[in-house]
Amino acid sequence: MSKENKTKLGRRQFLKLSATAMSAAAVGMTVGCGSSSSSDNTQSNPAPKAVLPTSSAWKFGVISDTQWTKDDDGENPASTAIDIINNVNEEFVSHGVKFVVAVGDLTDDAKRNFTASHTPTGSVINYTPEDGFGIRARYAQRLYNEGIGFFPLRGNHDDSADAATQFLRFFPQTRTGEQNNPAIQSTAYSVQNPDTQWLPEIPRTNTSSFSMGSAFSSPSSPNTGDMTGLTYSFDYNNARFVMLDHFTSEDGLSYDTTPDVNAVQRTANPIMHQQSWIDGRLSGRASNTHAFCFAHKGLLTQDHSDVMFGYTVDNVLAPDFSTFAAPGLDEYITSLANNGVRYHINGHDHMHDRSLVKSLDGSESKVMQIVTASDSSKFYTPASDVEDDAATYGITLINKSNDALLWQGQRQELVAQELYTIGYYIFTIDGPVVTVDFYSAPAYSDNSFNTTPTLNFSKRETFGYSLNGESYIIAQNGDLTVVDSTATDGTNAKIIDGKNGNIQKEPASGRSFNMHVNTGWLEPQDSLGSIFFLNGMTYSMGSEQTDVFTLSMSYDPSKVTSDEITGGKFGLATNDEDGTWINAVNQNFGGGSTFVQRAWQEDDKLGTWGVDTSTNTVWAVINYNGYFAAVKGMD
Repeated sequence: MSKENKTKLGRRQFLKLSATAMSAAAVGMTVGCGSSSSSDNTQSNPAPKAVLPTSSAWKFGVISDTQWTKDDDGENPASTAIDIINNVNEEFVSHGVKFVVAVGDLTDDAKRNFTASHTPTGSVINYTPEDGFGIRARYAQRLYNEGIGFFPLRGNHDDSADAATQFLRFFPQTRTGEQNNPAIQSTAYSVQNPDTQWLPEIPRTNTSSFSMGSAFSSPSSPNTGDMTGLTYSFDYNNARFVMLDHFTSEDGLSYDTTPDVNAVQRTANPIMHQQSWIDGRLSGRASNTHAFCFAHKGLLTQDHSDVMFGYTVDNVLAPDFSTFAAPGLDEYITSLANNGVRYHINGHDHMHDRSLVKSLDGSESKVMQIVTASDSSKFYTPASDVEDDAATYGITLINKSNDALLWQGQRQELVAQELYTIGYYIFTIDGPVVTVDFYSAPAYSDNSFNTTPTLNFSKRETFGYSLNGESYIIAQNGDLTVVDSTATDGTNAKIIDGKNGNIQKEPASGRSFNMHVNTGWLEPQDSLGSIFFLNGMTYSMGSEQTDVFTLSMSYDPSKVTSDEITGGKFGLATNDEDGTWINAVNQNFGGGSTFVQRAWQEDDKLGTWGVDTSTNTVWAVINYNGYFAAVKGMD
């Protein structure tokens, strides 16, 4: 558990214990007056509980850009950030993930024969692609030992025919789902590794292969060549994973038909040539299931101008930002939106960044782009690298985002960002609900480092969505009262007061951050109706506190008596760390607890809660996201 979480849970546990102590004191006074104690009733009628996430929930992890760009310090062989990988793998094991996705740039330079200076010995080591990919496979063994799968993608630093061959050799799971193949892992342990005396050895406690995933598929056509195992998709539980490789295949040919005015290879296998296969994989999955799309490069990132669809500027000597059309981008976004895909997940930009990217084809389709934090020795700063290229040629393009440079700010709505940290992601799939926790550790540098610092990971952000809920983009100072959702059983939840108080702006571009609120529903658990999922209202990294708002939920009056309403045990509830339904205001950051039996009023402060029998609603003034329900007998 992260330090941040320990602190927070301790504070909330204190609030709960304090409330219990005050209740005990009140009971003592009542007993002293000759009344019977209620403690026996508490024991015979324990507070209702909810298992959230539910017992059927499962997790996967995401890691990105495991490049080592410095001399090998004895812990990072073959241009691969093994020290970081080992740290993050321990995190994945502790979280109990089923598998890990790596979104490209598995190494920094294993696409060819390369050399690296070895600091501990003062020598120069000559590596081959076999060494680079073998090293990466070797240090996936920690996952394999625990029965955790590993599904990688290539990045631009893994882009060559030789790299494709070695990638397919060491990671057969991309074609069949077979993990920890004994012969392949034996080869991985035999490749050149000069750091065995400095790096902790990963013993092969599990030497048996195991399978993970089903329905494996890859595109193959005259326009793409044979991408089997490079681009691939598979199913696991109630989700489909579409892994998109847009680099050189084993035959070494380029299938990019986009004109290139500079005669520079921009991208070898653009996603536009795989779109029909993508459409089929997304539309052909079972109903009420999730789908996630992954690629190394993004749709519209904050530093790089090269994306999944080529370079956003073909000629830096005379850039014409008004005519670039990004062939394939609109079709891809529209396909994801039409098929209910909420997230495109990529690396390449070496920062944590979330934004909604929309099409300009008239459909107004949108998809959330999650740029994943770096797990390498280098970081980037938001500002198009077109600026860097242009500056070389005496062209001034200062403080312009890629969106502003290329599309006059029409495509992108920023949501969240964190720079210069090493990070990973835990996705929890709970029926229709997806929750994503982003963890990071400061790198203590805004550019790069020569030796991995001590990595103290903490949870920095939680976001998510639900297949049976709604999604809202709310601008700064916008009303939160647009949030209004109804479950299939008729339970309604809505925000009846509150505003987006975020005033943060992206330093490089001056663009404002938006709030991306998502709702959803889970089946009742000791509650009077469905459980409401509310997510996306935090905007301060490392804090789960939101702006103050008032949440209201309906209840069935036939299921609660007037005595229960006036008894102080019926109202809007949330689950604590033990799963007990507790009064929602007891989880607030600050504030007290004031009960009123009436409708909400504008002057109600944080911690005020009530039951409005005229509308059959419970409500509370709170300042956090979570799960909520109308509950009687709450703690």
